[in-house]
Amino acid sequence: MKRIFAILLVCTMLVSALAACGGGGGAQTSASSPPAASTPSEASQGDAGAVAAGEGKEIDIWICQWGSEKYEDAIKGIADSATAANINGQGYKVNAKMISWDGFYETYVTAYTSNTGPAIASEANTAPILYHLQDAGCDLMPIYDAWVEEGNPIIETIPQEYFDFFTVDGQLIGMPFGCDTPGVIYNKELLADIGVDAAPTSWEEILDACAKLKEKYPDRLGFVFPADTPAAASNFGGWFLRQHSSTYKSLEYTGNLMGERSQLALENFKALVDNEYITEAVLTYTTDDVHRVFLNDDALFAVTGMPTWVAEGGVEKYGFLEPLTIEGEQGYTQVAVNAFYIYSGENDEDAKAVLKWWMENNYEQWSVGEDFNIPARADYCDQLYVNNPLNSAFYDATIGYGRISMDSAPFDTQDETASEFDNTAVMGDVLTALLNGSTIEEAAEIGDTIVNDIYAKYGY
Repeated sequence: MKRIFAILLVCTMLVSALAACGGGGGAQTSASSPPAASTPSEASQGDAGAVAAGEGKEIDIWICQWGSEKYEDAIKGIADSATAANINGQGYKVNAKMISWDGFYETYVTAYTSNTGPAIASEANTAPILYHLQDAGCDLMPIYDAWVEEGNPIIETIPQEYFDFFTVDGQLIGMPFGCDTPGVIYNKELLADIGVDAAPTSWEEILDACAKLKEKYPDRLGFVFPADTPAAASNFGGWFLRQHSSTYKSLEYTGNLMGERSQLALENFKALVDNEYITEAVLTYTTDDVHRVFLNDDALFAVTGMPTWVAEGGVEKYGFLEPLTIEGEQGYTQVAVNAFYIYSGENDEDAKAVLKWWMENNYEQWSVGEDFNIPARADYCDQLYVNNPLNSAFYDATIGYGRISMDSAPFDTQDETASEFDNTAVMGDVLTALLNGSTIEEAAEIGDTIVNDIYAKYGY
């Protein structure tokens, strides 16, 4: 029997779990040097003289683009450091490869079915359950147990709830490294320039601010967000629905875009489009394009991850909006806990050794690569927030605010539809239709049809 999974989960446990990441305490340290907890344990180093560094087995790591244009170099730099560290004296040659979100699902599935996939990967946060259900994933609990036995402080820096989230049938199927949540950054100076004295708290006020911007600066945009791939557009669409206290799927295994709250969301998006506060060009915007347009003062609001891309001092010019209200009801912040996983194969134990080292030494994902995830490690959070107060403002307006909606339910309650929905990018098709002139009803029908067809495929 297929197990019912929750479509919308207000995950209050994450509020307390992430309190340690709250940007407050912690000694001032260099942004380029990792916190003390990153120091690899003796168990990770092993007998350094057994095999020369880089002369042992090759361990491939594939990672989707979580950061800025600097991300690939940062990830490859960590891989080179892992090779140089000669983990366990085994001489592993660690290779890192960046995977585009455009077609990522097919990329990974094709690689694994042809036995050309990586040992370690990070992609959609539903991937661990997909491969676990196929008996193709690897249990990572031995890494966790090793940290406990060593007394490694990393155990105390990652919320236990994150480990629990990825624990299924007693197995740890994903190793949590970050929490992906979009926030709305706004330009304080531009807002004041158009005569708006306070940050908007509702969608009505957002539309009013965009109207004033368009009146004074016709060529500037009200809203920008990354939508250059179906996955990116769909992520924004999912976030937009949760900001209106809705989702595109119902608990009855049907599409939900004709529901009252979903209709409100589509009406607001349609208003942004019809008034040219958002234009069709957004469908070409990469994350870096969004940053460039926003930093050039050409947009009033932008949807973004953690603002590591903003220079120090940005807190004076920019701020983040708390979850907005619509018709008196406050929306939610969409959250995804993201993880590494290991695809089961002949090099499982070697991959675990490398992944363990990586988790202990991956601070440069953020300090250099500007990873948009909030780090799972509280010590990383403290250091990043100390060096840039805007990061702390982002946290306070999203995770720290407490209106949390997980983009997927705990994995021990999911079934095989989870990854299919991730791959299908339902809301990307819906928003594209609206940007291309479809009516709200036509766009909703597109989304509901996709959802209903997927559920029918799996016998619902």
